[in-house]
Amino acid sequence: MTADNPNETVIAWIEQVEELGGLLEADPPEDGGSLEGWAELGRRVLDERHELERVIHDGTFELADETAARFMEADQELEAQLWRLTALNEHRQRRLAAIAPEGRAAAWWYSRGAQLEPDAVTHLGAVAAVTACFPEARRELVALRDAESLLQGQASVLSLGEASPLVRVAPPRKDVSLWGLGLSAAAALFAIFGVAAFLSVRNAGERAELEKAALQAQLLEAEASANQEVERLRAQAATTSTMSAAEKRALDAKLRLAERAAERAAKNAAAGSAASSQSGSSKALRSGPKCDPNDPMCGSP
Repeated sequence: MTADNPNETVIAWIEQVEELGGLLEADPPEDGGSLEGWAELGRRVLDERHELERVIHDGTFELADETAARFMEADQELEAQLWRLTALNEHRQRRLAAIAPEGRAAAWWYSRGAQLEPDAVTHLGAVAAVTACFPEARRELVALRDAESLLQGQASVLSLGEASPLVRVAPPRKDVSLWGLGLSAAAALFAIFGVAAFLSVRNAGERAELEKAALQAQLLEAEASANQEVERLRAQAATTSTMSAAEKRALDAKLRLAERAAERAAKNAAAGSAASSQSGSSKALRSGPKCDPNDPMCGSP
């Protein structure tokens, strides 16, 4: 990709996003659809989105207003389909590993859900069948989901083991028997959410608290960095008298994208803070009231 004619480059990328969306809807991976029809296009869409981000921050991104608006709409469409693109996680993990740890959270097209196994979404039907038959499995699903949210801040930050102790690269893909998933609700649930044993709140409470604190620090750092970028661009926008019309449009497009990224970072930080507060409240409830010190049985084993 080149930035010689960014309007044509972005329009071509938008058309690819639209084509990819149509292919995913026609042959959904969660229904066992084949990746052959769209995997190459999906990888190209993700890689070119990353290249577009580089061009934006290089200051060479000059878009017409209409193209900038269409770009943001296509970005939203890509994000809405990203859960299906976890089927390309081997590719996404390789690309993400080449990004500096501090920049990975911002590269959401690579980072969001990259810790899941590539076949995770194919188990959705099996999990739905198990939970429809067994209310107990449904309760377990909710418990596992809450644990995952608490420990990963809704999976908003990914660092492939260098900046966060929570992250683990998905192991090599293994064939999973749907019959086995039907017999074991817990196995199906773990396959969907990629919850490893060491993440169990019940069995590793102390470690979970440390990991949540580390994650929350990352979320706050990402929020601060995003806000700094917005302030930097706003300061530039205040001195546009010497800019050409094209430069002003480019700056406006960058500012809108930065503001959107800052909003996302703020929501992630708030979600992480709420999860930590919820965890603290649950711990207090579990501890129960202290016994009466005048009770002769108080303190007895």
